[in-house]
Amino acid sequence: MATLQQDRFLRFSEGGIRIYEITINERPPYSNRTPPVVVECAFRYPGDAVWCDFGDFRVEYEGGIFVLSADVEWTAEAKDSDGRHLAVAEAISLKEGVGVEFRETHFASDGKVRFSAKVFFGFDGIKRQESETIGTKERDYFYYWPPPNMNFMSHGFR
Repeated sequence: MATLQQDRFLRFSEGGIRIYEITINERPPYSNRTPPVVVECAFRYPGDAVWCDFGDFRVEYEGGIFVLSADVEWTAEAKDSDGRHLAVAEAISLKEGVGVEFRETHFASDGKVRFSAKVFFGFDGIKRQESETIGTKERDYFYYWPPPNMNFMSHGFR
């Protein structure tokens, strides 16, 4: 996967947020979307994702992957365009130099748990593994987790 993703700076937003268009050129494992997949993502200093808009759903992120510790939780929440809670992912542990393990949980329209799994993301932002699965997954909201944007400093942050 030589050029798995490319990013393009779009604009600045309130609070020093930088908005990028990210193009995923190859179909990531656990995704049923046809490449290229174009996603709009917002990043804050030092480059951690704030949100990503996948078109038919949006994922909002809390915390930063490189500061993951017992004191700092890292989570993501997927919502549809009406703000309905679709899924959540919570960091379990940082695998030094390799990636991050999460607990991913999806919800039915009545709010009950529909699917849960332990998942592993590499530092390239791609989901690489699912284990300990319970229930049925209708779709994947967390096949791509934007890694910290390394171009952040080149777009005006001082």
